[in-house]
Amino acid sequence: MIDFLSFKPTTNDCDFARIERVQRRMNARIPAICPERAEIVTESFRKTEGEPIVIRRAKAFDAILRNMSIYIEDDMLITGNQAGTNFAAPVFPEYSFNWVIEELDEFKHRSGDYFNIDEDTRERLRALRDYWQGKTHQDEVIANLPQINLLAEKQGVLHRGGISMSGDGHIIPNHDFVLEAGYGGMAKIAREHLDNNPDLTREQSDFYEASIITMNASLRYIKRFSKLAADMARAENDSKRKKELTDLSAMFAHLMEGKAKSFHEAVETVYLTHLLMMIESNGHSFSFGRFDQYIYPYYKRDIEAGILTKEKALEIITHFFIMTNSLNKVRPWGHTQYSSGYPLYSNLMVGGMKPDGTDGTNDISYLCLEAMNMSRLPEPNLSVRFWEQTPHSLILDSARLIRKGFGMPSMFCDEVVIDAMMTLDLDTETARDYASMGCVETAIPGKWGHRATGMTYINFGKILELVLNNGCDPVTGIQLIKLNGNAGRDVDYKSYEELWAAWKKALKFYSDLAVDCDLVCDKALKYHDADAFASSTINNCLQRGKTLKNGGSQYDYVSQSNIGPSVVGDSLAAVKKLVFDDKVISLKELRSAIDNNFEGPGGARIRKLCRQAPKFGNDDDYVDTIVSGVYESYLSLLPDYKTDRAGKGPVGCGYTMSTSNITSYIPNGFDVGATPDGRLAGKPLNEGASPCLGADKEGPTAVINSVSKLPNNRIAGGQLLNMKFSPGALSGNENLEKFTAFIESFRFKNIFHNQFIIFDSETLKAAQANPEEYPDLMVRVAGYCALFSTLMPEVQDAIIERTELTW
Repeated sequence: MIDFLSFKPTTNDCDFARIERVQRRMNARIPAICPERAEIVTESFRKTEGEPIVIRRAKAFDAILRNMSIYIEDDMLITGNQAGTNFAAPVFPEYSFNWVIEELDEFKHRSGDYFNIDEDTRERLRALRDYWQGKTHQDEVIANLPQINLLAEKQGVLHRGGISMSGDGHIIPNHDFVLEAGYGGMAKIAREHLDNNPDLTREQSDFYEASIITMNASLRYIKRFSKLAADMARAENDSKRKKELTDLSAMFAHLMEGKAKSFHEAVETVYLTHLLMMIESNGHSFSFGRFDQYIYPYYKRDIEAGILTKEKALEIITHFFIMTNSLNKVRPWGHTQYSSGYPLYSNLMVGGMKPDGTDGTNDISYLCLEAMNMSRLPEPNLSVRFWEQTPHSLILDSARLIRKGFGMPSMFCDEVVIDAMMTLDLDTETARDYASMGCVETAIPGKWGHRATGMTYINFGKILELVLNNGCDPVTGIQLIKLNGNAGRDVDYKSYEELWAAWKKALKFYSDLAVDCDLVCDKALKYHDADAFASSTINNCLQRGKTLKNGGSQYDYVSQSNIGPSVVGDSLAAVKKLVFDDKVISLKELRSAIDNNFEGPGGARIRKLCRQAPKFGNDDDYVDTIVSGVYESYLSLLPDYKTDRAGKGPVGCGYTMSTSNITSYIPNGFDVGATPDGRLAGKPLNEGASPCLGADKEGPTAVINSVSKLPNNRIAGGQLLNMKFSPGALSGNENLEKFTAFIESFRFKNIFHNQFIIFDSETLKAAQANPEEYPDLMVRVAGYCALFSTLMPEVQDAIIERTELTW
C-alpha cells in the first residue's frame, strides 16, 4: 500500500504495484565498470587525428551512439541507457586515464562507491592505455599548473577535484527550447548558420558542423530504440506490456525530429537530453531545472484533450525519476572521498516565483513530490522553491516527504536567493527564474555556462592552521608565505587584529592561487570538453557558434568550494576570547596544545577551555559576528577575479561564493591538525554553512538565528545548511505543522537553503553495523542524498555525529 503525501487516486491508470517492483529492482542495482565507451572513443580518436577537436568529439559521440549496446528495462515507460548494463559506469579516457589503470584492481575493494569489474574488462581497458599517454585533459592541466600550486596542494590547502580530470557538467539546458525545436530543429538552426553566413570564423563553422553531427547522431540513437521496442513487442506475451512496447516504438520512430507532441514524449525527451549529455561528457550536475514549469504545458494540453490522467502522469514521472538512477559515474578514489555515495547531483526543482512575479506552483509540483515518495532513490536531487505566495499545502507536502527520512526535498527561499542572484548582472525577471544545479548551487536555466560552483576547493581550515604557523605546514614543512615576520613556524600576534590581518593575507594568497588553477583547468577544458551537443542546448551558443567554454553562454559566473568557514570562525573566536580578551592562556600555550592534539601536560584542560568557548549555531553574537566576517573576508576578494571567458561574449565572467562542498569537509579535515575550537586532528571540518559537528547546543531556532547573520543574500553560488532532527520532532500532525511553520519562517530569517536528515543516531549506528538489514536507508549526505550503506565509514560517522535536534 502506497503511503501517499496527499494524492488521492481516482483511476487505475497508474500501476502502483509495478512502481514498487521496479523501485526494488533499481534499489538492488549493481555498480560496475563498462569498457564500451572507452573502446569506441579511442578508435574514433585514432581515425580523426589532425581534425578540429570539436569535430573529433562530435564524431566520437556519433560513433558511441551507433555502436554502444542498448536495452530497454523491463516494465519501464522511460527508456535510454548510458552504458552496457544498469548502473554501470562508462570510462572517459580522453579526460584522464592513468588513474583508471592504476585502480583497476581496487574498484571491487573500496570502502565506499565500489564497482564490480571482471578480468575481461580490465584487459580491455589496459589495451587502451598507450594511446592516451600525454593526450588527456589531466595531462595538459598538470603540464601547465604552476609549481607553487602543486606545493599548495601538497600543503593540503587546494584541491583540484573534477575540473582537472573530468568534463565540466554543471549546466541546465533550455528545456523549453529543446522541447519546442527538437534535435532535428536544432540541427536545422546550425545548418542555416553554416549555409547562410559566409563570414563565419573557423571556430564557428566547426561548431555548427559538430552540432549537426551530434543532433543527427542523437536522432539515430533514438531510432535504434524504436526498432528494439518493436522487436521486443513481437516477442512479448503479456498484452499490456506488448501494447506499451508498441507505443514506445511508435513514439521513438519520430521523437525529437521536431517538437515534442505529448506529455510522455516531453518527459522522455528531458530524460534523453540528460542521458546524452552524460554520454558526451563525464561531468556531473547536469540538472533538470524548473521541471514543473516547462513540463506543465504538455500535461495541461493532454489533460484537457482527455488523453492523459493525473494518475498516468504520476506514473510517467515516477518512471522517469527511477530511470535517472540507472546512470552512474566512476571517480578516482582520491576524489571519491570528496563525493561519496555515487552522486550525480542531478537537481530537479519545483515551485517558486515565475519571472512575471506570480506563483508557479501547479499539479506537476505536487506530482513530483509524490513521485519521489514512491521512487525513494537518490536521483534526481529534488528541491522545492517557496516564497510568500507558495501554497501552504506544497510546503506541507514537502514536510511530509522530509518526515519520511530520506533527505528530500531540500528547500530554497526565493526572497533570499533572488536577492543573491541580483548581486550579479541580472535583471529581476531573470533572477526570479533561478534553479538549483547540482547540490545547492544556483543558476539560470538555459542561460548559464558550466560550473556555478565546484571549481578549485579551498581548505579554510588548513589556511587557519598555516596562519597559526607563520604559513609553514607542520606536516610537510612547506612554507609559501610568511605572515608574522619570524623565521619558520614562530608567530607572535600581539592582538586579535594582527591575527585577523594575517588570516586575510593568507586567504588572499591562496584564493589567488585557486583562481590561477581555475584558469589552467578552464583553458584545458576549452579543448578537451568541446561539447557541441550540450552547448547547443544553452542560449546564445547556436547564435554565436561557440561552445560554452569558448564563451557561448548568455551569462558566466563560477565559484570555488570554500570548506570550513564555521571551523575557522569558531577557532578565531576561541583565540580571541581565551588569549586576547580573557587572557586565560597564552597563544604559545594554545599552539603547543594543538600541536600535540591536546595530549600531554595541560592539553585536556586547554581543550576543555576551547570547547567551552562560544560556538556558531547557538545564536551568540560574539562568535556569529566572527563567522560572518570570515565570509566577508572572502567575498571582498571576488571583484578582482575573472574567468577565461571575460570579453568573449557572456555577461559577467566573474566569481561569486558558494559553500556547496559535498563531502569534501571530511577529507579536507584529514589534512588539518587540531584547531583552537577544540576539534581534534584529522576530524571533519564543518559542512557548508552548517555549525561544526556537535557544536549547536541550543536547538533549531538558535541554529537558524546564527545562520541568518551570514551574508546569505550575497552568496549567489549557493549556501548550504544541513540540519538533523529526531524523528519524534516531526511525529504527529501538530509537530508536522510546527516543522512546516519552521520552514516558512526562513523567509524572515535570511535563510538561503535548508535540508534535513530525519533519523535518530541509534538507527544510523545499527545500519552502519548491519548494512544488509537496512538496504533502503537513504540519507541526506551533503547537497545530495545517497543510500547509507554505500558511504565510506568516515562519512557515515560524520552523519551520525551531527546534532540531533528537537523542539
